[in-house]
Amino acid sequence: MWRARVLRERDGLTVLAAATALFAAAAATWTGIEGRTITVRGGCAFDGQSYCAMASGGRGIAPFNHRVLVPTLAARVPIGTLATRFRLLDLAALAVVVALTSVLTARIARGRGASPTRTRSAAVLAAAMASLVPVGLHLTTVLPVQTDAVALAFGLAALLALSHDRPAVGGWAPVLAGLAVLSREAWLLPLVATAAVVVRRRPRRCLAFIGVTIACGAFGLTRPAAAGGVSVITQARSIVALYARYPSGFSIALWLALLPCGFAVVLVPRLRGLRRTTPPVNLLVRVCLVAAAAHVAQSLVGGSDISRIAWPAAPLVWAVVVGCITAEGSADLDLAAVVAGSIVVWRPLYVFNGAPLQYLRFYLPEYYGAWGSVAPFYLTVAATVAILLAATRIARARWSPLLSPRPS
Repeated sequence: MWRARVLRERDGLTVLAAATALFAAAAATWTGIEGRTITVRGGCAFDGQSYCAMASGGRGIAPFNHRVLVPTLAARVPIGTLATRFRLLDLAALAVVVALTSVLTARIARGRGASPTRTRSAAVLAAAMASLVPVGLHLTTVLPVQTDAVALAFGLAALLALSHDRPAVGGWAPVLAGLAVLSREAWLLPLVATAAVVVRRRPRRCLAFIGVTIACGAFGLTRPAAAGGVSVITQARSIVALYARYPSGFSIALWLALLPCGFAVVLVPRLRGLRRTTPPVNLLVRVCLVAAAAHVAQSLVGGSDISRIAWPAAPLVWAVVVGCITAEGSADLDLAAVVAGSIVVWRPLYVFNGAPLQYLRFYLPEYYGAWGSVAPFYLTVAATVAILLAATRIARARWSPLLSPRPS
């Protein structure tokens, strides 16, 4: 009786954030202990072969040769093998991504009028979810030689700086944008699109932002490549032709593109009433959503590892959804359902044994394992439908007596 009363009076968002953060820490520990790296070519597997060649002074095949920054940084790390150097960069970048997701969420929640306690809880919750995304720490464990995490860290920092009110902070936006594009060319279009959203409020900053972004993109896209690659345009054309030939493949691709965002997308339609907030918060929310939409759209034609390409959308969507909805006490149970459903479909406790085929079946199920015959994915889709229906039902009913903020 006494415990139930205490639970009702406790801020439900705080309980949810604390539980999710503890689970995220446990999942990270489990992954670090049990996870195994693909050891093919000294850990330089798949696209990592090109990055290792570039870090050693050689050339990578297209389109991996466009991503010049991270191999350059890895070559200058003074310790360990090439795979170890890339892993150190990945882990540092992941820490920055989690921290920036927390900052984004706190800015949005504070602008929406959330209390300091709920703002802190929202920041912790969004950061924990950003760390649980399956293409985050999981990917770094099994495939450390990559550029995704570093590019995401620079990209998030660029978006924060671009939408910031202080000129001293905003002045860094073009530099950060250039570093993001040099790390991964997929940031080029999303950054230019977000600049178009901000240009009316900060024209000079946006012109410099767009100029540096395009210049860095042009530099990366014109780097010499080794034989055997394929251009970005050729790859996109082949994927579009594949969708035309197999229309059902597009629905599979769309699911994989939205997978990093989890069920946070279910609550996006509830982000009404943004006009009641301050203009800086509205601007930040629009910047995040435009960038996220651009990354999701690109992932559909950007390559076979769709979820990995769409990864940058995840921290942006979670920051916006948690930050905007945290001011509504009646939505805590909705968040709990969305968080639980996302964790279920992400499978953060899945252990990689270092086999390349296992990696391919996990991240590219539409090509390896025959999507329709893979039992785990059938279970995932079934869980998706069930959690989605439950979440929308909870949203309509607006019933959250257990997870409601303490009355003031």
